[in-house]
Amino acid sequence: MKIKSIVTSIFLTSALSVSAVTFSGQAVTNITGAVAGSSSYVIVDTNNDGLAFDGSVAGDTFTLNSFVGTSDDYVIGYNASTSTFAGDNLSGAASFTLDTNGVSANDAFYIVTFGSETTTSVTATAGLGFNVLSAANWLVPGANGDNLAYPANFTQYDSINLTAQTVAVPEPSTFAALAGLSALGAVMVRRRRA
Repeated sequence: MKIKSIVTSIFLTSALSVSAVTFSGQAVTNITGAVAGSSSYVIVDTNNDGLAFDGSVAGDTFTLNSFVGTSDDYVIGYNASTSTFAGDNLSGAASFTLDTNGVSANDAFYIVTFGSETTTSVTATAGLGFNVLSAANWLVPGANGDNLAYPANFTQYDSINLTAQTVAVPEPSTFAALAGLSALGAVMVRRRRA
């Protein structure tokens, strides 16, 4: 019975590895502020409408197998750099199955790396430095079972360094003051015409 279960588990493991899309290799160079163990995420744009964040990512959480904040961008890979990481290379590996949470062949994907965060889940705070990586040929491979690597199949890309920023949202009193000024301006215009 034990032999049968071992054979079954080996078969299932090989079936899973064949069905997954895998890409790996060194994809990121010239990272600013990165340290050993820095968190990096491979993120797919499932609606192909562009990455839904830039410098204003404060409050967004980056975790494997989840969407980033309320956007349609899905995290398919996580890598912590090794202890030998020197600050100029980072692996961009990911292994996933197509059609998981809307991930499809030819979707654009990106790598986001946080220079000073070393955990598997990062919630961006204002002032936190991070890098966004992309290239024209960074597209999800065409079929489950594909196995591609950087730089042979994907262009290696230098990082774009950013800092998380909060987006200023006016207080209700500010809106009220603006409405009052608009009303006053309208009254003055009317009086001048009269």
